[in-house]
Amino acid sequence: MAAEADITDSLFADMGITSASLIGEKQYTEFGKKVGQTLFAGSAPYRIPMFFKELTRDLNKHIDSGEIKDILDSMTAIYNEKVKQEKEGKGGPKKQTTKASLKAGKIAANS
Repeated sequence: MAAEADITDSLFADMGITSASLIGEKQYTEFGKKVGQTLFAGSAPYRIPMFFKELTRDLNKHIDSGEIKDILDSMTAIYNEKVKQEKEGKGGPKKQTTKASLKAGKIAANS
């Protein structure tokens, strides 16, 4: 717990957040918003997936499967919305897929 306090205090002191202030859901929600704003304002947003992979690496050691499922559901909803936006953004008419069919018939031979 002391290590968490030191890290939180050193990384986010300029945000007005200390480990002692993270006492409830509301405080963690606000903390998450501020961290997100900082991350997304950074000069290397392509590194965000790396950040989240590292952040969640040991998640199973700290929370139960139900809480992990809640996180997964939230991320899945965000993913699905992004895919939908990207599909709509491509524009143009959607291609209709048709199944090819092979019609075989008898060949009449004149004898």
